[in-house]
Amino acid sequence: MLNKEWGVELRKAYSAATKSTDAAKRPLRFPSGIELDGDHQCVHMKLLDRAPASNMQTNAAAFEAWALALHVWCGAKRVVLDWESIDDKDDTLGYRHYQRFLYRVEKFRSWFPYWFEVANPDVLRHAEAITKSGLVLNVRKSVGKAEAANPEAILERQLRCSGRFMAHYELKKVGTQFPVGLFRTQVVEGNQIFPGRSSAIDILARDRQDRLWLFELKADSNIPVGIISELLFYTWVMLDAMSGRFRFEDKRSADEGGIQPADVLACKTIEARFIGHEFHPLLDGGGILEALNNARNEVSPTVRFGLIRIAGKATVAEPFQFEDLP
Repeated sequence: MLNKEWGVELRKAYSAATKSTDAAKRPLRFPSGIELDGDHQCVHMKLLDRAPASNMQTNAAAFEAWALALHVWCGAKRVVLDWESIDDKDDTLGYRHYQRFLYRVEKFRSWFPYWFEVANPDVLRHAEAITKSGLVLNVRKSVGKAEAANPEAILERQLRCSGRFMAHYELKKVGTQFPVGLFRTQVVEGNQIFPGRSSAIDILARDRQDRLWLFELKADSNIPVGIISELLFYTWVMLDAMSGRFRFEDKRSADEGGIQPADVLACKTIEARFIGHEFHPLLDGGGILEALNNARNEVSPTVRFGLIRIAGKATVAEPFQFEDLP
């Protein structure tokens, strides 16, 4: 079966699992930047062109979400990922996206070894974040005076200032835009491995039980499938920081009222949450969340994933009601 046939399978599975009659109206189709070929025993999933060097939020680059869709929703017993290796180091940003992609592939493979494979695993030896030591995460250098007016930035600020949000999840320290730039040995220009200028955890918090909370938020109807790849990536980076695989640079974050590297290192478990008014339909039904939680239970009981739906619109007083799903 090719993309079109797998798309039909996906929509049928969605309708059956959610009892929904409007699957055809939902954006449930495999992107043109991914080429599928195979049957339920084994699907070959090839990323085309420069998808591996693209931002992980883009449809074709979010391979984790589509692999999970094939396995969880469509019942594929094996998924084999393939792509053309990218060696163009002159394209600095693209190559950093590619380095991040290689890290994501290896982490995803380690979480789902029973059904996810890489067509040419030798390529992963080029993943600096996996093969090199002495790697350093940067900290926030400044807190901008100008406040962005886009819906997600507004929602982010509202959540940080929400007493109900803090109380509901027993949070004692909350920070926003926590950076996840990775560098060789020290944080200086030219040492960067991952893209880092706009790559940051939306909301990072520590609760009263010393759990680390990661919130990946999307406002209103902005529901790209890449939200799955983003939260997984941030979770993997924080796990590597907590285990000592990555270290933070020896500086305090400029977000003085928020979470500091020492807070991350003091935590032993992670609560990772998608939070928003709406979610991509692939997250409906709970199947992908169950797969993520089962993967972590097999490896180490340190991460739990979930959905938080924000009910209602913001008001001047206390704007939020939260529904924890599933």
